[in-house]
Amino acid sequence: KQQQKNAFKFPLSLKINSSGNGKKEKLFVKDATASFKIKVDQKPTSIIVDPDTELLMKSSIKEK
Repeated sequence: KQQQKNAFKFPLSLKINSSGNGKKEKLFVKDATASFKIKVDQKPTSIIVDPDTELLMKSSIKEK
């Protein structure tokens, strides 16, 4: 959740790894909190938020 009064709008990269395969997804954050659904062929072994370290942030991922 963004803490400041006016939310920043920015692109956010994810790297989704599964069974030796990895793919990058680019999302666009436009609100103070954001939820996304990404279709994948199999359950990921790991998800890396901002893999190229372009942003100063703390993030979390929750499985549903």
